[in-house]
Amino acid sequence: MADRREVSANQTDRPDAGGAVLTLPTVREVMTLDAVVAGVPEVLVGEQALEARVRWVHVSDSVSAARLLDGGELLLTTGSGWPSDKAELASFVAALLGSGLAGIVIELGARYVRVPYEVVDSCREHGVALIVLHRETKFVAITEAVHSRIITDQLAALQARDEVR
Repeated sequence: MADRREVSANQTDRPDAGGAVLTLPTVREVMTLDAVVAGVPEVLVGEQALEARVRWVHVSDSVSAARLLDGGELLLTTGSGWPSDKAELASFVAALLGSGLAGIVIELGARYVRVPYEVVDSCREHGVALIVLHRETKFVAITEAVHSRIITDQLAALQARDEVR
């Protein structure tokens, strides 16, 4: 019978064959993927936060997005469902940032031609990377690219570990 492993419900770190833990991609690494580069990304704030690890990608324009996050997600959004009122927007963004996001990527054009000051200021204050995309981008392409990288790396690590055993 195979040994059972105790794994946290949210754990996506990948053990390699030698038992060390391989790390998840950083926001900086995600920004180099072709699907992201096609959107002409620009880091508005949080250059140092680009080293945050991306556990998963979440796409949402919903004002209830914060309660759906577990931490480590890269949020892709157009902001189309975000509050218009400045105080409500600041409160909404604080809730998002309190969820432990790895970063926020906002595609300009659908709702915003520039990111509201409340969003920029909150990301700066919380040390979270805020990236804008200057061109319309297929969020599904970004999601597939990031998730493929995460899952492929996990599978390779598990296969290598099984070969060692």
